[in-house]
Amino acid sequence: MGVLPSLPTHAKNNPPAKPTNAKDLAYWDGWYFARRQSKHSGEPGALFAIYRERVFRSDSHIIYQSQTWKKDDGNIIEEHMGGTSRDSQELSPVSFDFYSLSNGIKIELLGSIDGKQLSYEIFPQELKKSNRPKTLQQGTILTSFVPVWLARHIEELSAKRVLSFTAIYEDDHREPFRAASGSARMLSNATPEKDCFPISVRFEQLDSIWCIKKTGEPLEVQLTSQGILIESVSESIAQKALKEFKKK
Repeated sequence: MGVLPSLPTHAKNNPPAKPTNAKDLAYWDGWYFARRQSKHSGEPGALFAIYRERVFRSDSHIIYQSQTWKKDDGNIIEEHMGGTSRDSQELSPVSFDFYSLSNGIKIELLGSIDGKQLSYEIFPQELKKSNRPKTLQQGTILTSFVPVWLARHIEELSAKRVLSFTAIYEDDHREPFRAASGSARMLSNATPEKDCFPISVRFEQLDSIWCIKKTGEPLEVQLTSQGILIESVSESIAQKALKEFKKK
């Protein structure tokens, strides 16, 4: 999250679809920096994560793919996440996968949804606490599709409506695929200089401000409750920073 580095083991056998023909539509393919903001000055601090996101439509589905490099106590954690939702206003989830590699320890989560029933696998198997499928609430989406969901509701948000949503986490093996509630409201009209819509989002009591395009592509995300700033950067800048990031 150029060409993505090696995908998770399960994805190598069945690589995710890529936008390759006229029927496919790229929503965005972007690189991002994540920094912690100073509590005093509000200025962005040291870079602690770099990631790439690709979102596109293929046939009747929306595909999400990301790759992330995070720095934690001097170690690099590499993560891959993928998801598929139906191309509809509801963005009903179909499947997802998550892969993490940290200090040689691999964790893998796979999930599929049939109607309201979510079935999943976790590797290593000893991390899985239950084999029972989960029942999803009507209208539940994947957290990775929140910006696309916001874009699908721009008109309602522009009318100063406060909208609610429910999303499930795809990347938490400790409490797999738990659902959480969120709400969104437009802060103002589109920001001309950035050509984006500033939307205030509260999810699990955490506040953030998303500046997104009409496709849902984030240009900037301020995780105000956590003091984190996420900014869109060019691929060339991201690739150069990533080389240095991995050296340290």
